[in-house]
Amino acid sequence: HCDIFLYTNNLTVVPKNPRSLESGAHASNVTDAYLLVADNDDVEDHIVIESMESFYSKRGEVLNRTRKNFHRDWGECCVSHDNMIKQWNSIEGAWNLMRAHEKKIQSVP
Repeated sequence: HCDIFLYTNNLTVVPKNPRSLESGAHASNVTDAYLLVADNDDVEDHIVIESMESFYSKRGEVLNRTRKNFHRDWGECCVSHDNMIKQWNSIEGAWNLMRAHEKKIQSVP
């Protein structure tokens, strides 16, 4: 048995990013992620698909500040830069899911 935790953004198209050779033409169906945990009874504890509106609400200040001050270190502004911030957000989100799940299973007698 292996627990899978996923925290991702709800994107319908892979963003165009010439730096990583992403054309922006590929459709994305993030709900396919639920197939990874189809046998779990507690899917909502393992997968979060965050809306872009929620992401920008949480991370908009960081995006704006780092775009202005630091993007030159990471390539042309702003696709790669924004993707990196999304990645950091997803890592934190997955970590929080794992910690919440750990607390949940530890509380079961």
